[in-house]
Amino acid sequence: MILDSSWIWISSLAFPGLIFMIFGFTAVYSKIYEEAGKLGLTGYLFIILAYIFQVSKVTWEIFVYPAIVSHAPSIALFREKIFFLHPQVKLFRTLAETAISMGIFLFCTVLVRSRAFLKTAGILIFTGALIHAVGPMIHVYIAITGVLILSAGCFILGTNLIHDSKVNPVS
Repeated sequence: MILDSSWIWISSLAFPGLIFMIFGFTAVYSKIYEEAGKLGLTGYLFIILAYIFQVSKVTWEIFVYPAIVSHAPSIALFREKIFFLHPQVKLFRTLAETAISMGIFLFCTVLVRSRAFLKTAGILIFTGALIHAVGPMIHVYIAITGVLILSAGCFILGTNLIHDSKVNPVS
């Protein structure tokens, strides 16, 4: 996959999307922090940490992985999963997966309970993240479907934020 000519282009699209998600979840949390309590704060911190890990991973996918696989003997690092079985890489992946799981579960729970946003948004984000997580075990298109569902939830949140800012402008 890394040798595919679309690899860098697709990974490069993910990078700004992840950055925007960090800002987006921060904006959402700023609207619900008073009612979110410790559960909301914990979820927010986990989800932000998870997306920082994701940005790190995508940075490597854009800049480092192509350099590694451009050297023919190094392709085995990926093909034979040597790279992914290294203890440090396993630790990074475990931390990232734990952060995203905890963050999505806790933040979406608080989001669904919140009166500031449509419950549909939290449900779509949770469902999309879950489908995206299990999708690669079945087919890559299922994982992509998960991203689309998660994106629909984020779109609803963004629409809510924009609408609310027009109704209640900051003075």
